[in-house]
Amino acid sequence: METYRKDYRPLPDTEGLEHVRMSNASSPLDYDKIRERMTAAEDHIRSRTEKMINRMRHQDLE
Repeated sequence: METYRKDYRPLPDTEGLEHVRMSNASSPLDYDKIRERMTAAEDHIRSRTEKMINRMRHQDLE
């Protein structure tokens, strides 16, 4: 990363983008945490879908 910062050159087509700044403060991705969030979201959606299906079946029986 240090080599990148040392050798950094602005792109030639940046005219009009003076207000845009590049940040090297990005953090590495935590794939385990992302996987946990995705699994939780899938479980939530699956649960809501099952509830909706059961509600629709119950309404059809009435």
